[in-house]
Amino acid sequence: MNSQQLIAKLKQYPLAVICTLVVLVMLGLSFLRSGNLPELNAEYDALQEEAEVISRNSSNAVDLTANLEELSKLVESVDARLIDADSVTANYRYFLGMGERSNVKYVNDPPAATYVKSARFKSYALAEFQNVAVQGTYQNVLNYLYEVRTGEYLMRIDSISITPKASGDKEEVVASLKITGLAKKRPETKKKKKK
Repeated sequence: MNSQQLIAKLKQYPLAVICTLVVLVMLGLSFLRSGNLPELNAEYDALQEEAEVISRNSSNAVDLTANLEELSKLVESVDARLIDADSVTANYRYFLGMGERSNVKYVNDPPAATYVKSARFKSYALAEFQNVAVQGTYQNVLNYLYEVRTGEYLMRIDSISITPKASGDKEEVVASLKITGLAKKRPETKKKKKK
């Protein structure tokens, strides 16, 4: 069979020739791409995980604006209850007011706070009130503790020691406290370079 006879046969069955060529091209492409199959499977898995993350994020973002507004209100309420490190007089009056409301007396004047940077709170500082000592009846000391916990400033009692008063009424007690509060962070001062 020569080339003239082969061309005549191919012209006789054009559909079969085209289908055979398409099958051969497809087999060639699948053979060439079979080496990329593990890479394509890994890319498919990565895209599938990304689609799942996007789906979870879109479902979590349904009430995002309402949650953001609620969070902003909470931050504002916390900021309104911070101790102002620069207002020593106001802090002193605040402690005196707590003592008057709970009907206790301070053994010594309420101490000034020492301010410490906090690793947990980047936007706030900690105000530590060391050696706060109050005296009064046991119930009045409990009232003072309640005032500390529920007062205008965000404070907590780190340690407490309650002992009976050495002299006087046997219902009188002395409470020694260490109180820590959340304070406005002071701006950092830049150190001057020596020449």
